[in-house]
Amino acid sequence: MGIIYMLLDGVGLTDTPAPPWTSADLRTIPALLGALPSAQLHVMSDDLLWKPLDATMGVPGLPQSGSGHTALLTGVNASALLGYHQAAFPAATLQRVIEEHSILRRARQLGLRALLATAYPERYWELISSRRLRATAGALAARAAGIDLLSIPEWLAGQALPWDITGEYLQRRRPELAGLPPLTPEEAGRRLAALPRQYELVFYECYLPDFVGHRRIDISHEAALALIDRFLGSLIESRHSGDTLVVVSDHGNIEEPGHRQHTRNPVPLCVVGPGARLFVDLQGIEDVAGMVLRLLGAQNAGQVA
Repeated sequence: MGIIYMLLDGVGLTDTPAPPWTSADLRTIPALLGALPSAQLHVMSDDLLWKPLDATMGVPGLPQSGSGHTALLTGVNASALLGYHQAAFPAATLQRVIEEHSILRRARQLGLRALLATAYPERYWELISSRRLRATAGALAARAAGIDLLSIPEWLAGQALPWDITGEYLQRRRPELAGLPPLTPEEAGRRLAALPRQYELVFYECYLPDFVGHRRIDISHEAALALIDRFLGSLIESRHSGDTLVVVSDHGNIEEPGHRQHTRNPVPLCVVGPGARLFVDLQGIEDVAGMVLRLLGAQNAGQVA
């Protein structure tokens, strides 16, 4: 039994007229939920939970990725700790929080195998040291756990996924990657679903919806949501029945295509698998990591069928 913990960056829930999922070609999510997503929709069964979570962490202003990712990876209310929402990448204070409380590190301390499944640039830490890039919360969490970052060789070997699921849009942004074989969303879903055979905790970051919401990738909101829907469909279909999939976002963005900003809308929490009922009482994104750790402990003790 394993857990796939997936960050779906930049997806909020709104009841305003005509959000992009009302016109996108979605098949998996409506069939799974029996309805289109909304800010009011709650679905609960033995192996499925869908509910909105508060992404604001009780702090004014628009939620941001630096503090949101930190909260999702540590269970610490990062925005309350700072007194504001930190944009993009965790700075010094939150880096220390990640180093101490990373869910990947804590899984390793339980004697469990953990993996960051996102493919990173080769020589990533050299790029960070030279200040050509800034470290993501996921990379910092992996380093704190002593987990090597996966890169192009693992992508090619079927052991890692690009952050845009297929690699197509990543290659447009990074011409040096041109020629790498892109994945179909279905292939990517099967690849991620297979990883819990080797690891008890698999963490994957998908930044595609946030990049689309910020107009940093030139595809429509509807096309991005349809791609994600296909990916999730394959992932859920390929998932081993004993594994639990936890999908959550850090803040809203793509659901309001009339602007490029983040939103204060609630974000979706979707849990598929035998651990779904454990998450039913969660209220905010800062609650998720602790429950993932609780589920890991329960599975390790054989208390979850």
